[in-house]
Amino acid sequence: MPTATAFAARSLATATLAVGLLAGGTASAGAAPGGDRTVPAAEVARPAPACKTVLATVVVESVKRTSSEAMSHNTATTRRVLEALEANGVAPRDAGTLRLTVTPVLEPDGSGGSVVTGYRVRRTLAVTIRAGDRATAILDKAVAAAGGAARVTSVSCAPSAPAGSGGRTGGR
Repeated sequence: MPTATAFAARSLATATLAVGLLAGGTASAGAAPGGDRTVPAAEVARPAPACKTVLATVVVESVKRTSSEAMSHNTATTRRVLEALEANGVAPRDAGTLRLTVTPVLEPDGSGGSVVTGYRVRRTLAVTIRAGDRATAILDKAVAAAGGAARVTSVSCAPSAPAGSGGRTGGR
């Protein structure tokens, strides 16, 4: 079983590789501490195409005493995130709510039960960034606009249309 250090090194190497590929870098094989390979040999030095379109999810989270306070705070914070995205070139149609949850925050009451001490509102935004080379900078600005209440939870390249398809990726 790998040690925690080897796992952390492998995770860091994988994350570094993913960021490099997303930015249009080159994959390279290497060994993490402990001799674990991070990339199959067949992938060594194969140039990766730059992402033209990036798909991301951003989570905006608010915790307040009442559900209405949490919802109001979350709505205002989400508005700032969306405004930052738009100010950096993301069209309004390319960013919106994917999921919204409201859950109670529970604390032990001392008698084996629990008591509601507040509410958590978590809004997941789906974001399409059509300037893939600027995606990380755009996401950084959006998260900063939330003042610590948002985080990017996933980033991936959008599928490319096959050559000769005229931009279509599927049938009718």
